[in-house]
Amino acid sequence: MVHFFEVGCIGESSWHGFLSETNEYRLDIVEPIPRNLAEIRKVYKDDPNVFVHPYAVWKEPGTIKMYNLERLSYIEGVASPAIGTYDGMSAPGVPTRTLGYKPREEDLIEVETVTLDQLDDGSIDMLDLDMEGSEWYALEKLVSRPKILVVETGVVRTGHPFITEIDGWAEENGYTEFRHHDSNSWFKRPMMTDEEKEKIQNEGRTACVMLWSTGVMGSHDDCKYAEGSPEREVWMAGWNEVDEVNKNARSDANRDAPPRFDPPL
Repeated sequence: MVHFFEVGCIGESSWHGFLSETNEYRLDIVEPIPRNLAEIRKVYKDDPNVFVHPYAVWKEPGTIKMYNLERLSYIEGVASPAIGTYDGMSAPGVPTRTLGYKPREEDLIEVETVTLDQLDDGSIDMLDLDMEGSEWYALEKLVSRPKILVVETGVVRTGHPFITEIDGWAEENGYTEFRHHDSNSWFKRPMMTDEEKEKIQNEGRTACVMLWSTGVMGSHDDCKYAEGSPEREVWMAGWNEVDEVNKNARSDANRDAPPRFDPPL
């Protein structure tokens, strides 16, 4: 299964085109603005694999005020790079009011907030952060290490209030930016190190040992890594190694006692 995740959406997900090409998927969308939520639910009302979370992602759970500009809504106190940059980018049917926009009290609404680690269980494969200047508050709480990470950094990257923190996080975690298109920076995850490969392979070995030892505790279907991912391939290599040893041992004279293959400590 491929786990898509998007923070900030106005209707159809930025990952929408990938869904039809993926046999098994989960899509989580986090969006606090009522009009946008209504559009999202309209698009995905018949899809049981899409989960909508009506919150703003912030540095702490609670409530916060946002300037309700539909598709360009942003959190009060955040220097949104979109304001004063875009023209004609407000939601369909909503008059353009972002170019030269000055914050107005009547545009503020209160929304509930969560931190990203409250929703991220570590399984995200593809992540898109479109938060009008607040992307860092999600990134700093990220549990997963997605294969692809898309961060809205603005048409001019230097205009983002947290570009230094975002680039620093990417470098520290081994991500490289391979594309900057429109207002988005696309990062890709590094290749697995030998140590990481050995750890994942040992997970597969251990799972197979448990199955052969008890006959009930697990199978390769329990692998937590996405179908087709490098991690799953490495995990299955560990599983198959133990499985082959035990199948061969079954041909020995003592067929009654389950053979054991102890995983490395």
